Amino acid sequence: MNPSPIYAAQFSAKGYAVFPLTGHKKAPNPKGWTTLPLDAVGEVFRTTPNPTGWGIQPRKDDPERLVILDVDDYNKTLDEILKLLFIMEEGPPENMGLVRSCSGGWHFYFRHPAEFATEEPPVKFSVAGIHGDVRSSIRGNALLVLPGSIAPHKETKELSEYKYFSGPLDDPYQLAEMPSELWLRMRGATKT
Repeated sequence: MNPSPIYAAQFSAKGYAVFPLTGHKKAPNPKGWTTLPLDAVGEVFRTTPNPTGWGIQPRKDDPERLVILDVDDYNKTLDEILKLLFIMEEGPPENMGLVRSCSGGWHFYFRHPAEFATEEPPVKFSVAGIHGDVRSSIRGNALLVLPGSIAPHKETKELSEYKYFSGPLDDPYQLAEMPSELWLRMRGATKT
């Protein structure tokens, strides 16, 4: 199993902070990585030998602001999770990015909703029994492992791959905005 830099390279080329990961770890090597200027991040991306994965650090100056939900629920199917998160009749937005983590969790990629352009999402969320972490361009300082990366499974410790599942991750401008209803539910503004 070899790591694939396809999505990391695409995000990096579009102006996002993408860090190489080595030794099958989920944290980048450079000290002070959360405050490295983007050009320095690009240099680290290009010069790190033998990466085993890549992580994106959403930042305030991203070309298109992102909101990414990191759901680590291993007891529900994807369909069950989708039905609980997206209670609207039409279901999840068509252009939502979706990645399967190496341990079986899910990463849901969205553009930051324009309606809430200046609002910061919570660090963690709980919606209808689905719990997770939130990565956001507005808050920054958090890393999310990208598809193509190889890391140890949380329980078995066997190496496994973060896998692209669906959506336009190759072009973040084409990602769906997070639906307003989900944003409000995630912020605790409506009952779940």
